[in-house]
Amino acid sequence: MTTAILETSAIDHIIASEKYRLETFSSLLNFPLITRRQLALAGFIYREPLCLCPQCGVSIDLKSLNDNHTYPSNYFRLSHRKKLSHLGKRCAFLLCESGTNIDDLHPPFSYQVEETVEWDDAEQPEFRDYAKRVETFNAWPYLQREEKTFVTPSSMAIHGFYFSGFNDGVTCFYCGNTLVGWSEAICDTNEHIVRLEHARFFPCRFITFKAGAKFIADAGYFHIVSDEERRSRNPMTSETITSSNKPQTIDECLSTFDKWPSDAPISAKDLAQTGFYYLGEELRVKCYMCDLEVDDWHHGMTAYGTHKRRKADCEIIQAIASSITGDFQCVNEKWRLQTLDGLSLNTDNDQYLWRELAACGFYRFRNTNNIRCAYCPVTIEPKTDSSVMSQHRALAKRLKRSSHIDCVIVRAQCPTNVPIPDREAFPEYPEYKSVFERIKTFEPYKARHTVKDNFIRERAEAGFLLDTPKLMRCFQCGNSLPIMEKKMEKNYPQYNIEKLHAHFYPTCEWVKEILGAKYVRQVFLDRSKLNETEYQRVYAAQLSAASNGTSLGSFSSVTTTSNNSENTPPIDFNISDYSGESDNEGYETVATPFRAHYMDRIPSVPSIPISPLTTSPEPSQTIAAQSCVDLIPNDIHGQFTSPILENRTNPFKPPSPESQSSTVYMTSPDASPVDPRVSLAYESNRLDSFRRYNRESFAGISIEELAYAGFYLNAEGNTIKCPWCTVELTEHRVENI
Repeated sequence: MTTAILETSAIDHIIASEKYRLETFSSLLNFPLITRRQLALAGFIYREPLCLCPQCGVSIDLKSLNDNHTYPSNYFRLSHRKKLSHLGKRCAFLLCESGTNIDDLHPPFSYQVEETVEWDDAEQPEFRDYAKRVETFNAWPYLQREEKTFVTPSSMAIHGFYFSGFNDGVTCFYCGNTLVGWSEAICDTNEHIVRLEHARFFPCRFITFKAGAKFIADAGYFHIVSDEERRSRNPMTSETITSSNKPQTIDECLSTFDKWPSDAPISAKDLAQTGFYYLGEELRVKCYMCDLEVDDWHHGMTAYGTHKRRKADCEIIQAIASSITGDFQCVNEKWRLQTLDGLSLNTDNDQYLWRELAACGFYRFRNTNNIRCAYCPVTIEPKTDSSVMSQHRALAKRLKRSSHIDCVIVRAQCPTNVPIPDREAFPEYPEYKSVFERIKTFEPYKARHTVKDNFIRERAEAGFLLDTPKLMRCFQCGNSLPIMEKKMEKNYPQYNIEKLHAHFYPTCEWVKEILGAKYVRQVFLDRSKLNETEYQRVYAAQLSAASNGTSLGSFSSVTTTSNNSENTPPIDFNISDYSGESDNEGYETVATPFRAHYMDRIPSVPSIPISPLTTSPEPSQTIAAQSCVDLIPNDIHGQFTSPILENRTNPFKPPSPESQSSTVYMTSPDASPVDPRVSLAYESNRLDSFRRYNRESFAGISIEELAYAGFYLNAEGNTIKCPWCTVELTEHRVENI
């Protein structure tokens, strides 16, 4: 078994796409197409000379494969799991975690009926038949229970499970994952309990087909699986050849730390994640894979960094290093935290600062000392005299306003962020965590205005403190709302202050605390519906302008204010206080983000040179069509759309003749829960799109300057585009600007 560290400049960020992973094998023509397809479906990519899983780091030796042999459909997926079992760790891809796979090598479910759906990449294909799965439950321990339950052999089999043991363990025939500990679920009154348990632990393609994408999304959002629950109900397995008394998996390592000193300078969880188990004496730990012993832990040391420095060839370390080489998982807070592990920040508690940086959107860029925001161009050198989010906000304000930067994670409007469950909160103003401290800040306002005590308390309980005579600010997310009661009541009569907080700043952690995750999700649902209406209106306006010969520059005057009914007042979902107080009660509106599809989606606009006089809107106008927004768009069916892949080609190169003539069905990934466009949020990846064509300049402008300005080079190599708006420029048009 081998693991490897990827040495290329960056891992491609669209590796979640099955189609893209298949294309990475296009140079290996000595292998039949079916073998390359099986490798892609099993989660592997090819980066010469390595074939590896970018999620867990395990690799397959291609030299050991027979060019002329046809392997079973589940061969490489079983190999993947077996190699992972040797390491005693988990793989996000095999667990079917959100964001790890785009199912675009199969026809969309909407085009098929159940009888025609193929499960050709199932891990246990012998159990594809429902009747055969039901038969396995003849020895199930709960079979003879007399009380009514929704956890029945029939229900288990319908949702893909067969009885595999040990004890009450069942395994999904498609994804191959095992779930144990059904005693509580047996007594559950939820008739969909089996479907729910499958969906939240392993949201694989089969359960997605059975339950629907909305059910899967709800299960993952409202029923998060904790680390403890994962360990107890989805235990790791180890297939080491030699028997030993030492732990064989990460979970077994963690169980040895029951008596780990509470004042130790490093956490037991961090040690276990890198393969260490506790020897029971002082601070002595040992790696179960390479037998490295460490007992000299002190503040500032990290488990991964220490292990890597002292035993870099350990298979555990190599696997971890392989999975954190690129920044394709930047929206995942857990991944951002992994990239920061081992970085010395010269503080008394680097680990706490790493967690705060990751929670505020920052990650470490390619093992350098460069700490970047995943959602805006800000880089940071964190200080300990103020919260990371307040530093983030201050740095964002320094960016040129003309760049339309308004970091979505700073203004708590970032639905794409995947936070670590049950972690500590990192308020922007920690000194005001107490509601009584927040109430005190309103005393000057109360002295100047006649208000009821309840007026002040409602705002304090909603998380706000008085910041300026006109503004109040949330202690958690740091964003502001005007305090004037009459204006707020007039514009938003149906909302109390807590709900206003939620509708303006939905991902604020205090909002989630007081209103619950379900209400927050409804906010985003309302936003998506509004965005659909606005997109259709702007779309029609652009087509009308195009037919009348209007220049592209004039599109910037098209507003995105919704057509509101008489009973529903407008809600501006984007409030920013980046520029300080304004005449509009201390905040200014920015463009409402409509659905950001590429120009390929609509008829092309006549190629008219853009005049500088037409590209600058009036101050009173809202910028819309030319404003970039960091938003995952939805199609008309409420599904996520992947703009980069929707032309069904690799965005960086034309498809090979073989792939064009292949009979393998490759379809649009519109049903994917992942937006591969996130890759182009990074300047380095935009720069790579030029370098793939050996370009050093475009229309006389250096590629570094273009990449910094947000442009990447399209697949044909003749047009630069912005990933989030409709701007497309040829060299001729750039020269004319």
